[in-house]
Amino acid sequence: MRFRPTADNVILLVEKGEQMRNGIAIPGNVSLYGRGLISALVVSIGPGVKQWAVDVSPGERVIVSDTAGELVVVGQDIAADMAPDYEAGTEFRVVRNEEILGVVP
Repeated sequence: MRFRPTADNVILLVEKGEQMRNGIAIPGNVSLYGRGLISALVVSIGPGVKQWAVDVSPGERVIVSDTAGELVVVGQDIAADMAPDYEAGTEFRVVRNEEILGVVP
């Protein structure tokens, strides 16, 4: 991905498929865990800021509020050539490090 976050921003891949949690199928990410939370995959992290380092790594799955950050759609908000590994319509969220509620093991 050529789109790189700055400061303590983190790019998350929002997956729309069905997810399994403790043997229960949850369609999409709507109201994960009974609230407005979504599970997303960390794609890229910024360098952090002087006071704080970004404390997640690419490849980790995290939980954020469904209203956290900014929604970025490939082919709408960024050109498809900036994210050549992803199809048009793929949704990402750019969130601040402090908006990440936790890491899913």
